[in-house]
Amino acid sequence: MAMMDLGTYQKQHGLSVSDLELLIGVSHSALHRYMYLGRIPEVAVLRRILAVTDGQVTPNDFFDGVPVCKRRVAA
Repeated sequence: MAMMDLGTYQKQHGLSVSDLELLIGVSHSALHRYMYLGRIPEVAVLRRILAVTDGQVTPNDFFDGVPVCKRRVAA
């Protein structure tokens, strides 16, 4: 399966940022960090993203291409 980020998912499904925040259950600032600042969500949020996107955005999509020393998991 091809890699997909949250921004691509949002656009392809005609969702607003607010829609995506509500579906995933995160704040606007948290979603912004995940989408634009390279933050990696905590495990519970990764699971919700996987469920909400019906598997189209996976945990691996947040880690692929990110060097181990540069990964920052959000608390």
